[in-house]
Amino acid sequence: MTRLMCVFLLGLTLISPTDVMATQAGQIIVIVRHAEKMSDVKDPTLTEQGQQRAQHLAERLSHVVFTTALTTQFKRTQATLAPIINKQKLNHLITVAKSPLDDHIQAVAKLARQQSGNVIIAGHSNTVPLIVTALGGPTLPSLPETEFSKLYILSIAPNNEVSFIDAEYH
Repeated sequence: MTRLMCVFLLGLTLISPTDVMATQAGQIIVIVRHAEKMSDVKDPTLTEQGQQRAQHLAERLSHVVFTTALTTQFKRTQATLAPIINKQKLNHLITVAKSPLDDHIQAVAKLARQQSGNVIIAGHSNTVPLIVTALGGPTLPSLPETEFSKLYILSIAPNNEVSFIDAEYH
């Protein structure tokens, strides 16, 4: 496991006051599914529980210095990362989720890798596992519609070696 990933894990478990930054050792990319949404309308906002989850995500990752947040054009992905975007004053890039799905996945992965620094991505149940794989992580099972607590962490070394952690946050 890379040194950067060990530092990141230590920070996740101990909530270290030391910021975790992308260095010459590589890049950290965190991928989450959007938090709980209001209803099945075209572009729903987050429920109160979803808003609380978004706040908790920002708190849980407060020791990680991100440079960029990637979301889709939908309110639920943007609202999920809003607390961390606002707190860290991140560069917020929006990738339009559209068909064909594979083009969207490849665009997100390419955009994430082009950033200098750590990146956080909020996606959807049908895109998050595919984004993980496109970034060099393992093939993951589909996320159920009721799953909102998964947190995927990829540490990408300069030689493109990828370390992967499948975690949860509540």
